Amino acid sequence: QDTFKTRRVTDEELLAKVHTVYQEHDHVIDPHTAVGLVAAENRVGDAPLVALATAHPCKFQMAVCKSLGDEFWRTEMPLHYPPSMPALLSAPEIQRGVFEAGQDWE
Repeated sequence: QDTFKTRRVTDEELLAKVHTVYQEHDHVIDPHTAVGLVAAENRVGDAPLVALATAHPCKFQMAVCKSLGDEFWRTEMPLHYPPSMPALLSAPEIQRGVFEAGQDWE
């Protein structure tokens, strides 16, 4: 506890942070980044801080829709896609299990 501090972030705080960052900076962040930003803003002390985004928000449709709305997802989110996204959206979906049938953690 002397080296690391933790903070719990609620779903409401996460969604509010996604919304606030978009409104203030015209930038859509992913839920993981939102949690990090909320926790960082509420840290004790004044040490310098660097926050790195951990994923692209296009991977988190449910969170983006809850924060910015379904209409945003349909009309505005494509404007924020990385250049490779159209090819990914048109690629076939492949599902592979992590374990073979009958296997478990043991």
